[in-house]
Amino acid sequence: METLGFVAVAAVALTSTIVGGRLLLVARRTRGLPEFVLGLSLVGITGVGFPIVLLTELRATLGPQLTLAADLVGSFAVAFSFAGFYVFTWRVFRPGARWAAATTAVGSATMLFATGATVWLAIGTTTSEEKYLAVRGPEIVLFASAAMGFLWSALEAFPCYARLRRRCAIGLAQPVVANRVLLWGLTGVAASGGLGILTALRLLDVNYLSAPVALFTIAGCGFLVSGLLSLAFLPPPSYLRWIEATTSSTAP
Repeated sequence: METLGFVAVAAVALTSTIVGGRLLLVARRTRGLPEFVLGLSLVGITGVGFPIVLLTELRATLGPQLTLAADLVGSFAVAFSFAGFYVFTWRVFRPGARWAAATTAVGSATMLFATGATVWLAIGTTTSEEKYLAVRGPEIVLFASAAMGFLWSALEAFPCYARLRRRCAIGLAQPVVANRVLLWGLTGVAASGGLGILTALRLLDVNYLSAPVALFTIAGCGFLVSGLLSLAFLPPPSYLRWIEATTSSTAP
């Protein structure tokens, strides 16, 4: 079961880093904020933040100073990346809405504050188990806030997909674009589901690092996120042909 969890994490990390890097290359060409923020967030979580956070499991080997540095860099890289998903949703789906800007500010500030609290409370802990117990409260806030960000993105994506589908029927939108929006919404559901599970486990004092049910469900969400991101941003030609053919067969 632990092997399954590791494979799922590795799959998400690899896919997210590749997709994020590709989006950053696109942003370099287009100078677009949404693709830059999303690309930076995907790379920041899996390519920078999470690997550094994993190093802090070797607290006794690293020593207190290196452990604190790794906690600071890794944890805040993840937190800023989670905040980036709020920014992406705001700028893509609700760029002119003040409530969306406020939601982004509140969600981002909450995650950054919770991250600062976890780093502070982890100072002086010498084992991963000790740290796990010390940071319970802030981690609950962090996971819940991040889950809400992904859920918000999904709730914005699905109505947008429905509108694009209607436009596809009369030739005013591309089927591949509509499908990509749908896949992004499903990615948001899967990611918020995984983070929601982590939040629930923390509330129930179940160690998500070792409990089999936790590893299994989180691994499932991880594989789902990896597959959806791949289809949305790295689709094989056969999948694109299938989308075009399916849309043509259902058109009036």
